[in-house]
Amino acid sequence: MIGALLWLAAGAGPVPLMDDAVAAPPAGWRPVVITLRQKPAVIDCEFRVQEGPPVRLWLLDGRELASFRTGRAVEPLAVTGYRSSGRLRYNGGPGELRLGVDIRMSPC
Repeated sequence: MIGALLWLAAGAGPVPLMDDAVAAPPAGWRPVVITLRQKPAVIDCEFRVQEGPPVRLWLLDGRELASFRTGRAVEPLAVTGYRSSGRLRYNGGPGELRLGVDIRMSPC
């Protein structure tokens, strides 16, 4: 389980999108939907593993989720290494994105 604090920085200042714990199944992954309406927008996500192995976070365009699920190659918008804590940052525009919490290949 990881604690994730997700901010959207746009216009007048940062707007919290999520401040919650996300659980991914053992040796699995879990997507979180993010809908951006602002342009430009900055996603700034800080995370900390509360229990379990290190995780990798990735951010995908929502249209690529089906390819990811079937194991096909995708181009993440942003990705971290496997860590117990860290930060993921993305500058972009409007759209539906998926923030993935991934422990499938964790080194621990």
